[in-house]
Amino acid sequence: MNRGVSYKITYKPYNQDEQWLLPPSLDELVPQNHFVRIVSKTVDELEIEEIKEAAAKINERLAEINNLDDEETKEVKKTKKSKLDLLS
Repeated sequence: MNRGVSYKITYKPYNQDEQWLLPPSLDELVPQNHFVRIVSKTVDELEIEEIKEAAAKINERLAEINNLDDEETKEVKKTKKSKLDLLS
């Protein structure tokens, strides 16, 4: 037998009435009249489409800037290489 490998079969007991370590949902933990339910409902009802669209535009622009930076870097490297070739 390889070191660290066990071929022993173990069986886990099955009990339908066993208590769960965690509840099936957070809903069971929060009382019906708790303030967090109001906050949750308010957040769910927020219309954030304009914010999402603005964020998408910003991300697109940042990607464009990054691409320009990459192309400028390539040009600088080509120029440096050309100058080095002229010196040799």
